[in-house]
Amino acid sequence: MEFFNDCRFVIQPDRRGNSDVITQIGFMDICSDDFIKDITPEKFGYTPTEGMMTDIEQLKEQGLNVSCINLSCGYYEPHTDNEYTDKNDLQNSLRFIEYIISNCKKTYRHKAEYDERAYLNLAYSSWDIYDELFEIIREALLADPTLTPSDIYAFYGSDYPFTMDNFAMVYEDAMNEILYEKQEDWQ
Repeated sequence: MEFFNDCRFVIQPDRRGNSDVITQIGFMDICSDDFIKDITPEKFGYTPTEGMMTDIEQLKEQGLNVSCINLSCGYYEPHTDNEYTDKNDLQNSLRFIEYIISNCKKTYRHKAEYDERAYLNLAYSSWDIYDELFEIIREALLADPTLTPSDIYAFYGSDYPFTMDNFAMVYEDAMNEILYEKQEDWQ
């Protein structure tokens, strides 16, 4: 953690797609409103949103007291044999990061705070809900492999306490299991 003592903020470019600025993970804010305002994500086609599990989360939980974000950096179909990077999206991410470093000169202090009630309510039920949703998505993909995360969210979004991003991650997990099972069958 001493490495971060002189940091003004932390940027983690490790998110699929090309337009997400993760400012909240689960029920924990990871950056200040001031930081989001100053980085002007809309100039680069980015939108603040929430995500799940990232290295930044661990740093914030260990007490990192500066604003942190996780950015989409142009990769798609992660953790599959079809993973690829779009060079234009990657370069836009790099331009955005360079802009932030060059223009955000102050230290953006931020202490992570949880919405404890919401966190505790979901924590007790989230793994069961995740497992249930995982099986539903897996079965749906086995029946119709052309379904997209948006299709799944349209069908089940109102039934589960997850965002579209959360559905997309469960979708990827289910898709990866299906692909793994197919590879096992081929061997």
